[in-house]
Amino acid sequence: ANANVELTIYDLQGEEIQTLVQQAIPAGNYVSRWDGTNAKGIDVASGVYYCRLRSGGYAQSIKLILLR
Repeated sequence: ANANVELTIYDLQGEEIQTLVQQAIPAGNYVSRWDGTNAKGIDVASGVYYCRLRSGGYAQSIKLILLR
């Protein structure tokens, strides 16, 4: 079934860095890539970030390590 999907990158303080996906998407497997920039297209520093996926009633967060 279609679901509203949001995939967002946050820093360690919980501030939103960039939203990669924010739209209704049909069921299936998808790949999304973060290029290490913020919403303005500026490179962010190396460090630990969190990626949060929300879809319907489902939510999951994973830790990312960005090395430059």
